[in-house]
Amino acid sequence: MALLPFLPAAALFAALAVAAVVTASASAALRGTIWRSVWQLRWLLAAIVLVYAFLSPGEDIRWIEALARGAVLVCAVVAVRVALHGLPATALADGLARVLAPLRHMGIKSEHFAQRLVLTLDAVPEVQALIARTPAPTTGGPLARLTGRAAAVINFIESRITDPLPHE
Repeated sequence: MALLPFLPAAALFAALAVAAVVTASASAALRGTIWRSVWQLRWLLAAIVLVYAFLSPGEDIRWIEALARGAVLVCAVVAVRVALHGLPATALADGLARVLAPLRHMGIKSEHFAQRLVLTLDAVPEVQALIARTPAPTTGGPLARLTGRAAAVINFIESRITDPLPHE
């Protein structure tokens, strides 16, 4: 009976172990992508663990629950990165359109959403290259760099817009 509260956490830590094995056996490029993604979430992970550890009721299992919540996020990141690795944007959009197809009854056009997703994903590498080419301002701090890059992205988007509100 005393182990019952620990079973969900044990299952999550087992999933985290599987995620670690998948990451270790992945290609170097995928492994780097997974580690970068987890590293980018480090502050969110820390916040989740601290909030659950100090604001959860009970005393026996709150640290285990806190670490389990962080493990859920890490498992989700690994699963998404592995699933998307090498998946073309069209296949991703097609899968998403099929998942959203039942929403047609509510008036949501999943095909249009999928088309827009493909166009957006096709533009990502170009926008990344544009941001990398944008010269950093010599004065100011991080806000000045962000403002310059945001202006470059907005100009890029405005140059690509042909009809901002397409009519069907």
